[in-house]
Amino acid sequence: MRIRVLRHLHREFSHVPLPAVAGDVVVLAGDSDLGSKGVVWAHQAVSDTPFRTAADPRGHYVKQMIG
Repeated sequence: MRIRVLRHLHREFSHVPLPAVAGDVVVLAGDSDLGSKGVVWAHQAVSDTPFRTAADPRGHYVKQMIG
């Protein structure tokens, strides 16, 4: 199995096109965008490949600190 890992994309700052890399599954790890935008984007960007998300616990912590 080939796992394609996309981590800490921070698409809220810039939108970088993804290189064409084969994978059986995509893991979207860490901060990808604000709120659920990263998941929506991944659903469109890698629609031909199953994907899973792995949240970054720092994002939740920072959100709690800021309010």
